[in-house]
Amino acid sequence: QENNHGVYKQVHDVLLDAPNMPVICINPDHYVMNSDGLKPVMGFYAHQMACQLDRSDWVWMGKPFQRFSALVQTVFHDRGLDPSRLVFCDDNPHNVRQLSQDLNAQGVVISGTGIAHRYALPKDPSLFQLPVCKLR
Repeated sequence: QENNHGVYKQVHDVLLDAPNMPVICINPDHYVMNSDGLKPVMGFYAHQMACQLDRSDWVWMGKPFQRFSALVQTVFHDRGLDPSRLVFCDDNPHNVRQLSQDLNAQGVVISGTGIAHRYALPKDPSLFQLPVCKLR
């Protein structure tokens, strides 16, 4: 909550001095919803820093990237679970679509919370090819 700009500057300076240092961003989300509206989060700042440093080689790990789906699949298989039995719920329809497709799993878009409202969801959820669940 405090001194985020100071930590950001420290990370920026380290990466500026080490232009070949590998970077993995494990949260690609740019915004979350809170009581004051949309709030920028780690993915936003990481993307901003990558642009400032002219770096296109960063690895992005998280929804909706296929790397994340592969990680989830590996965890399921290591535990003897079938990923197609997963029901994945998220407020971002792109995340739901990607993970559902990658893992042959069921997906549900949560609306009424989070960032789902930023996307034009059709009145008929079957047109989006994913079930939509309205939470309040």
